[in-house]
Amino acid sequence: GFDLGLFKNLINITADIYYKKTTNLLLDVPLPYTSGQTSSLQNYGTVQNKGIELSVSSDNIRGTFKWSTNLVFSLNRNKVLSLGNGVDYIITNPLIVKVGEPLGSFYGYKTNGIFQLTDDISKLPTIAPANTKPGDRRYADINGDGIITQADDRVIIGNAQPKFTGGITNNFTYKGFDLSIFLQGSYGNDLFNQNKQQLELLTGQQNVSITALDRWTPTNPSNTMPRAKIDPAPVNNDRFVEDASFLRVKNLTLGYNFPKSLASKLKARQLRFYIAAQNLVTWTKYTGYDPEVSANGQSTLLMGVDYATYPNYKSFLVGLNLTF
Repeated sequence: GFDLGLFKNLINITADIYYKKTTNLLLDVPLPYTSGQTSSLQNYGTVQNKGIELSVSSDNIRGTFKWSTNLVFSLNRNKVLSLGNGVDYIITNPLIVKVGEPLGSFYGYKTNGIFQLTDDISKLPTIAPANTKPGDRRYADINGDGIITQADDRVIIGNAQPKFTGGITNNFTYKGFDLSIFLQGSYGNDLFNQNKQQLELLTGQQNVSITALDRWTPTNPSNTMPRAKIDPAPVNNDRFVEDASFLRVKNLTLGYNFPKSLASKLKARQLRFYIAAQNLVTWTKYTGYDPEVSANGQSTLLMGVDYATYPNYKSFLVGLNLTF
């Protein structure tokens, strides 16, 4: 890494490049059923992380009107190197931890449209050939054997880790006024929308999403939404993996410092009034409530799942600061 100051420290740059290999991570290792247990917590995992962290701060304008900027940028590339004891992968639906792949990999089927009335279903790969009917979802036959199986046709269909993250803060001051705007962003990360998965189970036994209005029927040959049927078992597929990239106004604060003559009347050194807002605006293509959620907290094995997760709330604050 390095630190660099330019133009009498008008611009300051801090950059770090890192590589870290972590061994003996705690991991639930699967055991033979003859042992009487399904798994055992052991020190087996090995994970590699490498990336870049960059910070740039600048005084853009100095004087009565001041403007300063702080930019942060980071990217990390992660890879599982070992799961120990000859284990190549561990499936924790809807994710898979697999040697050679990054953590946060979603695992399931690739969709390939909807079976139509004109299709000869007997010649098309299906999960359950005897029960498949027009209107059912079609899945990609990855290995080309003519039948869809979990072992051969499930693949990695997305990843919860972003390609990069960043943020930028701009601070402005003019006489007694000050304004701070903080924008936060993430690019390239996916979310598994388990809310959508549950709300698109068209069994007639629960509430469903408005997308059910476009479900397949003989008169509405949809190629995205399957027919309604009694089939309560959800299938993990790329229909529910969504781009969760976002840009958010994380914090905005506008303040005013009253003249010291007024503050002194209150026997104070400083009197400041401010209005602040958090999570004010979010730009994203994600169809859920919030692209910045995880139903499993900080779990690295089950990251990037949105299931009945409370979103970040928008808040507004009004305050008065007195400094004695």
